[in-house]
Amino acid sequence: MIYLIYPVDPSISFLDKILERFSDSIEHGSVQLIRCEASDESYAIAKDTINEIPENSKIIFMGHGIPSAIYGGASELYERKFLISLREMNTFKNKTLVLMSCYSGKLLLSSRKDRNFSSSLGFGLLPSELLETKGKSKFEKLNLIESDIEDYQSCLVEMFCKLTDLLLNTTQTTEQIADKLKLFINTKINTCIFELDNRKLANLLYFTHEDMHHD
Repeated sequence: MIYLIYPVDPSISFLDKILERFSDSIEHGSVQLIRCEASDESYAIAKDTINEIPENSKIIFMGHGIPSAIYGGASELYERKFLISLREMNTFKNKTLVLMSCYSGKLLLSSRKDRNFSSSLGFGLLPSELLETKGKSKFEKLNLIESDIEDYQSCLVEMFCKLTDLLLNTTQTTEQIADKLKLFINTKINTCIFELDNRKLANLLYFTHEDMHHD
């Protein structure tokens, strides 16, 4: 079984396709879904549930993040807040942790001791909105437009589905899973360059490949 932490946030609604892909696993209990909706009550319930996850469990988080925290749910009327901050990362002690969120690689590096150096997998910037690329030179050089981000979102869904499937249905380590993801991304990059003539998407995927972190 794996635990899937999923904030309810309109800005990541494209990730709902992953929940649809694993709906049978959620229904039958092999994936325990922990939602964090846009309310103080839901945040509190989600945090309590996360804190009760037993050691040696496999955990996936899908949502927004920064180098010092992962975020919970949000809406037009409710501002996004920290769900788990760096100082609370010891709640994941002795648990395999995959953070499908921006700058999660840095968060995992900073929290290694708090997590007792348990296995993890994280990423760099995974732009789900064009605004997230502003002020980031390597992204701004690509002159991205909304359709480029939409193409990248589709690739993220494919990649995260593959990652979830590997974590759920195999006993592979995070290092082995990272290797398979990098192979998947390389294949996508080749397709973008040689078949689709889409070098913007190829570059976005290359950044994802290079910024991936595991331990």
